[in-house]
Amino acid sequence: MKYCPQCNQTFSYTSICCSTDSSPLIDYDIREYIDQTIDGKYLIKKFLGVGGMGVVFLAHHNEDVALKLLHPNLASDKEFVARFLREIKITSKINHPNAIKIIDFGYTNKQVYYVMEYIEGYTLADLIEQKGRINLEETANIIYQVCLVLENAHKQKIIHRDIKPTNILIQKNTENKQMIKVIDFGIAKAVATGEDSGSSSGGISSLRTSPGTIQGTVAYMSPEQCRCTTIDFRSDIYSLGIVVFQMLTGHHPYDALTAAEMAMHHLMSEPPKFNSFVDDIPKQVELVVERTLNKEPDLRFNSAKEFAEELEKAIGIQRYSILNQTNTPTKPSENQPSKATNYEPRKKTQNNEIIISSTSPYVKRSIAFLLLLLICFLIFIIKRIL
Repeated sequence: MKYCPQCNQTFSYTSICCSTDSSPLIDYDIREYIDQTIDGKYLIKKFLGVGGMGVVFLAHHNEDVALKLLHPNLASDKEFVARFLREIKITSKINHPNAIKIIDFGYTNKQVYYVMEYIEGYTLADLIEQKGRINLEETANIIYQVCLVLENAHKQKIIHRDIKPTNILIQKNTENKQMIKVIDFGIAKAVATGEDSGSSSGGISSLRTSPGTIQGTVAYMSPEQCRCTTIDFRSDIYSLGIVVFQMLTGHHPYDALTAAEMAMHHLMSEPPKFNSFVDDIPKQVELVVERTLNKEPDLRFNSAKEFAEELEKAIGIQRYSILNQTNTPTKPSENQPSKATNYEPRKKTQNNEIIISSTSPYVKRSIAFLLLLLICFLIFIIKRIL
């Protein structure tokens, strides 16, 4: 039997998501933890959320905190425990006002947990659902703060890999201004040390995997994540571009019924124009977002800082002082291409629009990926017939 942590309904073991609120199901009743004390100090008060590897509760020890507890069925698995502890280690490296602060962690009585600061607020997904669309100025303010923490993480060679509206928390400060907190670096990858955490947000829109395979929420994954190839900080920029598209239009750029179909959109489909949904977004803003969604990482922005600057410039805001104090990840300029890449020269039309050559590595890889899917499908059909 499985349980929905949101509405507490029960479902058959083969079910994946709640039929009422689409929440990912878990195979234990989280109500058993309410009023329990973890590690002799953290009193569980109420349920906050669930992910691929654990459940988050509101707890209290001197103050209210958010406590993430590894799923019990995984706590006895050494591999999962190792990933969970790597999540703690990676997340604790991000010391930034716009990132959730790690307070404590522990492993006791087959319970693995870590404790974060508790933020009273709501997610960007809640804000989009409430408003339908976010105006240009508010979008710029939110994305600016997200880029601040991503710039800090990328400087430490840490890639988030699961940027999405539900991982962006919003709270109001004493001046009633929005303070953004980026959460859940749970599948973050420290590219410098090779540390890799293999969790994902659970549910039908996610692919749960082992290290070295697809990781992240499919609706916001970059093409290189879908191909299981090496990624860098520009993967986060692609994901953030999807988020901005959704904020400004009220729609995800791609419509898909399954995770596989969504992954194919990221690999093959060009994002729709803004005027397919709305007609009041300046062309300069659309061009900035289009660049973040380029299938080729080399054609995206070179850093989160550059993305934030160009987005605000297109909207008509100039506020670069804080971003300019940070160092950005180094990336070869157009005049000094990386020796590791073999992309063909960019072709341009008379209007200076960049065209990807049909013989570029991206097209070749995508065709090979499609052929592999076709072969697997044919093998499956043949086995069913025999």
